[in-house]
Amino acid sequence: RDFVKENFPKAHFVDPEGTYLTWLIFRIWFTDEELEPYVEEAHLWLDSGKVFGPATAQFERFNLACPRATVVKAMEQLKAALDNHTKWA
Repeated sequence: RDFVKENFPKAHFVDPEGTYLTWLIFRIWFTDEELEPYVEEAHLWLDSGKVFGPATAQFERFNLACPRATVVKAMEQLKAALDNHTKWA
């Protein structure tokens, strides 16, 4: 949550509700089609919100059931991919 707040200030982190899955919402910057190449470049396998319907198309679902270091690494990889190609902040 803190990493998202500091590094993706316009993204929205959805607090998990009794589970280990969370959503990051990038609606303010990207459509789903625009975001997916960055996720791929970051070498992440996230669940795209588009499979759950059009209302969640700009969401990416993260699995947090792993060591904290793995989550931090994934977030850093996504940030690096975004920073390499766009002025999105």
